[in-house]
Order: sequence, then C-alpha cells, then structure tokens
Amino acid sequence: GPSWQKREEVQRAKDKETAALKRAKLAETKEKIKLEDVKLEQQEQAKQNQLKSYEENLKRTFESEVEKYAVRVLPLGSDRDLRTYWLLNARDSRIFVHDPLHDGAA
Repeated sequence: GPSWQKREEVQRAKDKETAALKRAKLAETKEKIKLEDVKLEQQEQAKQNQLKSYEENLKRTFESEVEKYAVRVLPLGSDRDLRTYWLLNARDSRIFVHDPLHDGAA
C-alpha cells in the first residue's frame, strides 16, 4: 500500500513539473513568435516607407521633366480687349499674350 501511494505522489510531482516546463516552453515560444511578428511588422513598415519615398521621388522627377517641355493647351483667360493669356512653361512662368487684333495679319 504505502509504497504504491508514494510512487503515485512522485509521479504526480513529475507530471506537474513536466506540465510546468511545457507551459514555460510554450510561453517562451509565444514570446519568440511575438518578437518575430514585431520584427516582421517593422520590416514591412520600413519597406512601405521606402516604397513611398521612391514613389514620391519618382513623381517629383517626372513632374520636373514634364515641366521642362510642358506647354499649356488651354488659355489662362482673356481680357476685355479679347487678348488671350497662355502659361507656356510652368517652371519659367512665361506668359504668352495673343492679341487677335495685332497678330501680324495686317
């Protein structure tokens, strides 16, 4: 009788210890996973920031190149003397004034 009970108590103690070790290992694994998730999230955010920066630089470069050759297709407006005003190059801010009464047809 008593030795059987003693063995059972020892086995329960071992089982408790094993369960505690498993819980500790599980908690450690969960923490590692959390850290990896945070690391991956930071890497993804860095990639997104890098991509955004690249896109912004590309857009600025494109706009700069377009401005070099841009000619306005629509007039800015006209005045009471029927002169039409055109912005020829946004970078240099050159304005062309077309006067239909003095356009060289005289």
